[in-house]
Amino acid sequence: MITYHIRKIAIATNFSNESDNAVYQAAVIAKKHNAELDIIHAVSPVASRNKKAEFVQAAYDRLKKYRDGIVDELGIEAKVFARVGDAVAFIYKYCTENKTDLLLIGVQNGVKRYFKESMAYEIIMKIECPVLSIPFSFRKTHFYKILFPVREVEGIKEKLIHSRPFIQKDNSELHIICLGQPDAYKVNEVIKLAQNQHIQFSVSDYNADSKKMLLLK
Repeated sequence: MITYHIRKIAIATNFSNESDNAVYQAAVIAKKHNAELDIIHAVSPVASRNKKAEFVQAAYDRLKKYRDGIVDELGIEAKVFARVGDAVAFIYKYCTENKTDLLLIGVQNGVKRYFKESMAYEIIMKIECPVLSIPFSFRKTHFYKILFPVREVEGIKEKLIHSRPFIQKDNSELHIICLGQPDAYKVNEVIKLAQNQHIQFSVSDYNADSKKMLLLK
């Protein structure tokens, strides 16, 4: 069976408030999983056109403040890295070359309507490792209930495998949601895998017109 372990975590920051929150969450997860933590930043090629070295150094200074704060508060080390380049291409290259197991990014609250046009969407679609997006309002440090939609898409089994480290560390409950008319084999596959892994779970069924009900859950 395929296994997935969180040994290397990267947090991509643009020094926004939502990124500050995501850096802290990344550090908490890294400590919980005893994983290496990398804090990375892409310096804008446009902004740094005439003063590249100064902008990169300024980025390193801000990254080091994150690193020092994490050492003081959580007692774990972190690596920092900054380079001039397109943000999405930089993050993709970094995660690929460093064999990152989990990437975290901070996202704004209340912008889901425009999410497909955001850089966060570009990152999620391009990066090959699992990506965890952290809203600015998210302050939890444990994942007690994990929502798992089963739809007519590929990779259902792999999604559960990638959720497993979080489930194990927090003894989480897997809430399996059946949307529309999913293939019964896919649903049973998830249930059987959860049972074999001794994962506690619950199952709910929703038809294709019940999206509002799902959101209210």
